[in-house]
Amino acid sequence: MVPNGWFGGSPNALSHVMVQDYIAKYGGSASDINGDVAESYSAGQALAAAVRATGGTNQAKLIAWLHNSNTTVQTVLGAAHFSASGENEAAANNAVIFQWQPGAGGTGAKFVQVLPTTAAGSVKIIPTKATLSG
Repeated sequence: MVPNGWFGGSPNALSHVMVQDYIAKYGGSASDINGDVAESYSAGQALAAAVRATGGTNQAKLIAWLHNSNTTVQTVLGAAHFSASGENEAAANNAVIFQWQPGAGGTGAKFVQVLPTTAAGSVKIIPTKATLSG
């Protein structure tokens, strides 16, 4: 099991669009896209939202809009909400845990989201060790 902020099969609708655009431009498949691509893309989405909202590229206005307590931007990684110091306070809500699980019939391993259990796309964890006692 591994923590991750994004993967090619993410159920986020904005992520699906990014994956389609990426494959159209560079080829390959969703599993070929590095998570850094999604992180960079989401930064661009936040900046683009700020430029649209403020009507320009004035740094002070962009920062004020992004750091406003009422501002939340939807990105390929999920919601982004920035504190007065610029920290994405919503990032913890977007963190997910993945597990490699066997495919149908025990063949073809697949990388699936398992936590949080309430998140769209999560499947049940397959325990890999017996419970310890004593």
